[in-house]
Amino acid sequence: MAAFALPGRFAASPTLDPRAPLGRVLDLARQNGFRSFEAMTDWAEAAFDVGAPAATYDGALRDAGLSLASLHLPRVKAGDPVSLAAALDGIGMAQALGASVVIYKADAVETYARHAGEVVGAARDAGLDIVITNHRGSAIETVAGMARVLDACGTSELKTLLEVGHYVAAGESWEAAMDAFAGRIGLVHVKDIKDAAPVPYGEGEVDFDALFSRLAATGYDGPIVVEIEKVPQDRIEADLARAVAHVAAAAERAGL
Repeated sequence: MAAFALPGRFAASPTLDPRAPLGRVLDLARQNGFRSFEAMTDWAEAAFDVGAPAATYDGALRDAGLSLASLHLPRVKAGDPVSLAAALDGIGMAQALGASVVIYKADAVETYARHAGEVVGAARDAGLDIVITNHRGSAIETVAGMARVLDACGTSELKTLLEVGHYVAAGESWEAAMDAFAGRIGLVHVKDIKDAAPVPYGEGEVDFDALFSRLAATGYDGPIVVEIEKVPQDRIEADLARAVAHVAAAAERAGL
């Protein structure tokens, strides 16, 4: 079991081991003291299939003692009604599994804007917060890019995911993002970064004391997802334990 007390609002991510099946990822999360989990719907081996019954995943989460904090919706693609239907199915699955947040993804600014009304409305009807995220190599990489998509979507119900690692990797600061989107942050992702690449927690450029203190001061009370990425297979357990220790200590100092 984890040697550090991790607040319940901290959620594990499938990025802990993207090559591992769901059972293995949930076991890693449980063993390291997590009580909640963020699900993906692509990329990772542990991805949820939005076409499957929610019960398929409900039992696995319960067996691991985890709740679902958030879910990445399938990416909506321009001119592809099947991808839009999959995103809407994802909202239904997130609601059925008790998540509080869904992450809306699209392939271009215009696609975000074209379908925002329908996707945001479905999330509202399901009682879910909905966010868009910055990510290197996607339609949103920078603070300015995030602002452009939010403006294009034209609804204050759409919130932003503060993806700390990807802002830092893109040469942006998480502080600038928090200033720009004050009061509109609905989800936070953390990892440590150095020279635009993930590194073990404590070796990078992210000041977790400053980050968590700022989140506490602004009254942010949503999930915080802990990610590790691009870790050699034989280091996953050690790097994850290190990440948990690092964030738990910083969270305690910040009063999160």
